[in-house]
Amino acid sequence: MSEDTKRRLRLMPEVLPDPTQVSSGGAPRTRTIEHLRRLMALAATTAALAGCTKEDGEKPIRKDDDVTKKKSEPPNPAPSPSPSPSVVITDAAPPLPPTGPSYGVVDMLPPPAKCAGLAATVKASISWRGTFLELSLPKATRGLADRWSKTDPPKISAGTITKTTWSGENLVLEVTPNVGETYVYITLVASCTGGSEHVSVEVDLTSKAAPKVTLHDSYY
Repeated sequence: MSEDTKRRLRLMPEVLPDPTQVSSGGAPRTRTIEHLRRLMALAATTAALAGCTKEDGEKPIRKDDDVTKKKSEPPNPAPSPSPSPSVVITDAAPPLPPTGPSYGVVDMLPPPAKCAGLAATVKASISWRGTFLELSLPKATRGLADRWSKTDPPKISAGTITKTTWSGENLVLEVTPNVGETYVYITLVASCTGGSEHVSVEVDLTSKAAPKVTLHDSYY
C-alpha cells in the first residue's frame, strides 16, 4: 500500500464547535414570568390596534353597533294590497235546466212492464195459408182496457207482413218469412190501464209443418 493511500485512509481528527458559555437567565420561575410578560405586552398591543380609529376620525363599526343600528331603524312598511277587481252583480236569471231526457244514473235493470202478464192472456194461433202464415192475435183477457194499438203498426224481423186485418179488437196478420229463416220476430204495441208496452211475438219455424208462436211482455 502506498503512502498516499495510507494518508487518505487515516482518520481525520474530530472537529467540534467551539463551546460558548450560555448565559443563564436565572431560575426557571424567573424565565416563566418573563415569558408571560412578553405575551401580555403582545395582547395589549393587538387590542390597541383593534381599537384605533379610521383615518377620517370615524369610529369603526362593531357588531354591537350593527345590532343597535338595525333596532333603531324603523321597519319597512308592508306593501299595500292591490285592489281586487270589482264584482259586477247582474240581475240575469239562472240558466234553465235542460228539457230533454237525462240519464244521470244508469240502471242495469229494465223498468217493469206497464202491462205485465198481458202477453200470457193472448190466445194466439198460427197456421200456413199456402206460401204465407196467418197469425191470429185476439184481444188480451187480462183486463177490460187491454187492447192492441191501432196507431202503432207492428214491426217484423226476418220476414214481411203482407196484410193486416182488424176484427173489432182482434188482429190478424199475414206473414211471409224470408227464405231459409227458422225464426220470425214481430213486435206489437199493447195498452192497458197502467200505460202501454211492447209485446214480442216469436214464430218458431224449425218444424215447417207445425209452426209455433210465443208471446212475451217486453220490458222497454
